[in-house]
Amino acid sequence: MNGSAAMVSVEGLSIHFGGVAALSDLSFEVGEGQITGLIGPNGAGKTTCFNCITGLYRPSAGTVVFKGQNLTRLAPHRIAGRRIARTFQNLELFPSMTALENVMVGGANRARALELLDYVGQRDNAARIVHGLPFGARKMIEIARALAMEPELLLLDEPASGFGHDAIGQIGDTIERIRSDFKTTILMVEHSMQLVMRVCNRIIVLQSGQKLAEGDPAAIAANPAVIEAYLGS
Repeated sequence: MNGSAAMVSVEGLSIHFGGVAALSDLSFEVGEGQITGLIGPNGAGKTTCFNCITGLYRPSAGTVVFKGQNLTRLAPHRIAGRRIARTFQNLELFPSMTALENVMVGGANRARALELLDYVGQRDNAARIVHGLPFGARKMIEIARALAMEPELLLLDEPASGFGHDAIGQIGDTIERIRSDFKTTILMVEHSMQLVMRVCNRIIVLQSGQKLAEGDPAAIAANPAVIEAYLGS
């Protein structure tokens, strides 16, 4: 982890659905202050891993340890109370509420919620009902809501989805600013390898619920098993 202490330790995590192993003996660490990428094909277990970390799923084996505390049997609201926030692959905003109201749900007062919307470039949409907004705008609003919780650990599930290729640089800038400005550690699931390779200090590659590889971006880009299974020639 390039000398960074582990903020999160996932140890031997396993979970099954209907006899199918969604995760199998998965172990990795997330270094404090780093941006760690979790990548792999669809169905590799990435979002399932997020759901185990945040308490939405209870694993059949293994532990999730955050800053020395075992989270594995805690309810989701107790995990969130430890300043762990996330976004979702499929948006979990309140569609009939305004952007401002959605951010305030994260615990911010009106003034702070407006600041956070401005931070992610959505101040002009503050009074608009989120249902009518473009998908990319809603992704940014969901990030603002997560930031309202002042997270020490922020889990981003496909932050670049809904954006064109030309917006990847801007999204990368935003993620790096969040890490710096909020002093937060980030674990990110993402399919855009351009974004992953740009912002991540470390990358974990999953395949069929197991860890295929782990390393810095250069090592992952040159790993023959990763190239064959995911990156392509």
